[in-house]
Amino acid sequence: SQIIEQLQRREDAGTYTCMAQNKQKQTSRRNVEIQVLVPPKIMPIQAMTNMLREGMRAAISCQILEGDLPVSFRWERNGKPLIGTGNEVFRRLDEYSASLVIEHITSEHSGNYTCIASNIAGLERFTVPLTVNVPPKWILEPKDSN
Repeated sequence: SQIIEQLQRREDAGTYTCMAQNKQKQTSRRNVEIQVLVPPKIMPIQAMTNMLREGMRAAISCQILEGDLPVSFRWERNGKPLIGTGNEVFRRLDEYSASLVIEHITSEHSGNYTCIASNIAGLERFTVPLTVNVPPKWILEPKDSN
């Protein structure tokens, strides 16, 4: 038997032959095809997530640099799954990328957004903070002193 540790796609994938020989010098051999599956690796998200104002549209993109297809994408806000209702829209751009678009953002949309890319080999998460800047509001509006 052979144990292969730290599998690397280029070096370890391929056809392996197992050969056995008994005391009478009879041999038997079998081939086995080894396929190394690679989990997704997310390209760091580039977002202008600290320059957003109330009422704007926010878009966060998620793209994988490597990993076996098919890859599925999910989104979370503050660790809770987003289901894509209301003004949150999920868009699959191609086999390797997806985006989350939020129309008419409010302060309620501020938080940590996580892209989760997964395939049969595993998953990866990448989180980006989103801050919605809102104009100041009076807690107690001043009154005229006259």
